[in-house]
Amino acid sequence: MAAEATFRAGLAYRKEAQTADRDQTTAGQAIAKFTDFMALYPNDPRVPDAQKYIALLRGEQARGNFVIAQFYEKRKKWEGARIYYNEVLLQDPNSPYATEARQRIDELKQRPPAAGK
Repeated sequence: MAAEATFRAGLAYRKEAQTADRDQTTAGQAIAKFTDFMALYPNDPRVPDAQKYIALLRGEQARGNFVIAQFYEKRKKWEGARIYYNEVLLQDPNSPYATEARQRIDELKQRPPAAGK
């Protein structure tokens, strides 16, 4: 019963994460639940599903961070953009967003630091 509850909690967070556009908190909670599930019940037949969900959630986190980075970049907040592009690489270095995030980081490094106010 505990395995079922933990897995279902992960599914609930996953469902909620799909509706959050910028807030990646619930995706992180879903990943944590699925990770707990796999650690506590490594022989459960749903472990491959949990692994698949984690990969999808990490991809969603990468997408969300990429969108936030673009937001900062459009507003010429170079350091904020760089931080979020880096988060893309930390969340999922193999995501479809990773290559462009690396390119954007390299380009942002070429920019002079912003003048203080």
